[in-house]
Amino acid sequence: MFCKYCGNKVDDTAKFCESCGSPIEPPAEKEHVATPLDNLMNLADVAKRNAHADKILSLGITSVAFASTCILALVGWIIACVARGQVRDYENKYGPVSGKAKVGKDLARGGLIASICMTLFWTGYLLLYVVIFAAAFGATGGDYYYSFTDVPLILRNLFF
Repeated sequence: MFCKYCGNKVDDTAKFCESCGSPIEPPAEKEHVATPLDNLMNLADVAKRNAHADKILSLGITSVAFASTCILALVGWIIACVARGQVRDYENKYGPVSGKAKVGKDLARGGLIASICMTLFWTGYLLLYVVIFAAAFGATGGDYYYSFTDVPLILRNLFF
């Protein structure tokens, strides 16, 4: 390092110049200038973030699609839970969700609610069908044949 007043060489740890006695200012920290490599690294981060958002969006869409089906509503439920886990990972890495990730998060929430509702509906429907079939089977003395016009009579005999 050199003294900016007299130009003599000074020790890096010196506070004053030995020749002229002027105070030595420590060299200023160099400001980081973005390089093309830094820009590529930022692009790579953006690409990872977009890929994660795409994954959340596709899981959300899939959960809604499966939620609207009869038997596969449970699969929609599972996919919605996986999407919610991906949303938590996204929020931990990148902060609040936005754009495609937010749409995927909302779709996953809707898919989860629809899956739960459809699962409950179809479970109740199947249980009711089994109860009616069992009542009809017992009411006919073991014969499999019964008519749907007999359902009110079967329900009346079953519950009253």
